[in-house]
Amino acid sequence: MAGSLTRRTLLVRTAQGAAGAAALRGATLLAGCDGGEDGTGDSDTDGSPIPDAPVDLPDEAVVVTKGPWVTLQGPTRARIRFETRVDVPLAVWVEGPDGGAWVETARATAEITYERPTANLGTTPDEPGAHTLHDVILEDLTPDTVVAWSAAIGGGETREGTFRVPPVGQGTVRLGWVADTMAPWQPALGNYTHLPGMGIDVMLHGGDITYNSIPSDTWNNFFEKMAPLLATAPFQPAIGNHDSDLPHELEDIFDRLFDQQGDNLGTRFHAFTAGVARVILMDSETYEVVADEQREFLEAELDKAEADPGIKAVIVGFHRPMITLSKYWKPENLTRFELFHSWIKGRVTAVFCGHAHGFEHFDFDGVRYIVDGCGGSPQYDVTVNVENAEALRPDIAGARMDAENGYGFTCIDVAEDGALTVRRYLAETGEEALTFEIPALA
Repeated sequence: MAGSLTRRTLLVRTAQGAAGAAALRGATLLAGCDGGEDGTGDSDTDGSPIPDAPVDLPDEAVVVTKGPWVTLQGPTRARIRFETRVDVPLAVWVEGPDGGAWVETARATAEITYERPTANLGTTPDEPGAHTLHDVILEDLTPDTVVAWSAAIGGGETREGTFRVPPVGQGTVRLGWVADTMAPWQPALGNYTHLPGMGIDVMLHGGDITYNSIPSDTWNNFFEKMAPLLATAPFQPAIGNHDSDLPHELEDIFDRLFDQQGDNLGTRFHAFTAGVARVILMDSETYEVVADEQREFLEAELDKAEADPGIKAVIVGFHRPMITLSKYWKPENLTRFELFHSWIKGRVTAVFCGHAHGFEHFDFDGVRYIVDGCGGSPQYDVTVNVENAEALRPDIAGARMDAENGYGFTCIDVAEDGALTVRRYLAETGEEALTFEIPALA
């Protein structure tokens, strides 16, 4: 007998009200079917039974190595994904404002060669061999509603979560930013503790998810630590330089796990809309940000944003900053920075980066450049190149508004008029350490 789940009543978080249920690809909304061995099934408070899963679930729970997590693939489309080491049929119960349905996962098995042992340090290794990705695609979602999901993995066990379908062209949203979570030092572990309770609508990661030189740092370990957050918000990462340290890591891990993100179904660069913000994530590692392919992508996105009256803020993110006064200040970056800045001036509200393990905030010609690489690795001195920058480019040195060290993360509140409120939180205490406002685009 297949396992069954207990239906939960959803609270719909919306300013304008919600109407309509999600149309779930590959599933029919089910109601009133027999569920349990006594033919009554599990019921919610209104007595509606939950049908059995459409597949014969394993008698024992399978091991989930990564996820589940949600990826936005468009304004009304999202994907639920998780990975197992066995290729068996599984199913996910998905419920929106007006009902729910079982969806059998689509499965794709790959034989990967990438591996990262952990030298018996108590964390889960990344092992080579067959790995199966389980996907459920949700289509025709209603913006500004909440969807709950429960992945049935056998043995009566589930992995559960909810996410808000972002509003489009209206409303307010909260974006999260964290980067350089690799090899988290003990004080940084609070990032994983505090982030799930911050009310984040979409979680952005600025790259360097893992770091090969630390034996305990693995992709499986990252997903284990991030599980509480991944159960509350979609996860949209950019690629960092350490996310492809080992042979086959790029194709076996990043490209395989994070393909088909955003409206363009991209992998290493993609874009999506949340409220009145267009969010554009780019690749500073395997492509040049100013290379032709990404320039074309960026310019097309900026043109679309300007043509859409509902878009009032544009946020760009990638891993490696072009301006920083940390150890990564490099005069040879200035040509690329000037070129990039000329493209986005007056068209982009803010640019977020990681890579430099500190926090910096620049206001350069009205564009805000924010560096936050405080997710886990040892912190850098954010003042080491102040004198060098002042001597060579006093305008850039003088543009730095804030700079500090300390592990933490950033929340970006996007108001309905396009203005941003940026708040930096400390990992150890969860306290708000810094707040500043960014005006809407003129």
